[in-house]
Amino acid sequence: MQNQYTVSVIIPVHNCATNLEETLTILSQQDYKGEIEIIVVDNNSKDSSDQIAKKFSNVILTYQTDIQSAAATRNKGIALAKGDIIAFIDGDCIPEPDWLRQGIQCMENTGSDRVGGKIIIRPLFPYSSIYSLIEALFCYNQECAIKEVGACMTPNLIIKRQVFDRIGLFNQDYFEMEDMEFGLRAAKVNISVAYAENCIVWHPPRVTFAEMWKKSRRNGKGTFILCQNNPKWAGNFGWKHPLRCIKIILTPRSPYWKILSFDPKLIPWLKKIKIYLFAWIIINIGEAYGYFEAWIKFIIQNKFS
Repeated sequence: MQNQYTVSVIIPVHNCATNLEETLTILSQQDYKGEIEIIVVDNNSKDSSDQIAKKFSNVILTYQTDIQSAAATRNKGIALAKGDIIAFIDGDCIPEPDWLRQGIQCMENTGSDRVGGKIIIRPLFPYSSIYSLIEALFCYNQECAIKEVGACMTPNLIIKRQVFDRIGLFNQDYFEMEDMEFGLRAAKVNISVAYAENCIVWHPPRVTFAEMWKKSRRNGKGTFILCQNNPKWAGNFGWKHPLRCIKIILTPRSPYWKILSFDPKLIPWLKKIKIYLFAWIIINIGEAYGYFEAWIKFIIQNKFS
């Protein structure tokens, strides 16, 4: 029988009015039998996100106005949370009705301190934008992130409160990749982690080249900060940074075909070629561009500071 932990669900919000009501509705209807508190942290939204949160009597609404970042926003929620377990989902994501139950069941079955669940792009069809398909196939392989580096993506992360007591909060110096930095920090001290196949969150698709390019640039900037803060990855005086840019461009990315809810054979072969080509342009070149951009900015700031 599943233990009935108190769970705090933390939702960082920045202009999420489109999906937030559905997110909060399904969170309010979770089939988990333990106590659930829902904390929405609004990070300077310009839309009606906070007004939507106010419609729900079971939602705690607070604001992070000082720092514009997901790390600081999540940390604000953690400071308010009372749960033994803290679950993270983004304000534009939709959980399955059994999301918490499945995640906590996995945590109990594996004895893990952290659980990362499946993230699926929705809606998605063979005729969807190639950019939506690229995001689904290349960007949200939670299982791979856990197996390869021991880190979880925060749109679907469930974690015991004691982990934060042990290693601290999300690093607010990171404006991207803060979840990877936290996961690497946890893995370094052998904090256990498991992948929960049936703990599912749906993520809305990005549908244009510009949206995906922006995402990749941000990831590249975050990767630079990760490397810069690790002397072995940066090398003395940062000599490894240009090599890493080249590596990002040249390293092939493998599509995660099994994440699709339909048979990949339904995608026309010409569209598949476009997916591979544009994935290399958007992801490889986009991340390398963001990495290089952050490196040059770092050099200029240090030279003139």
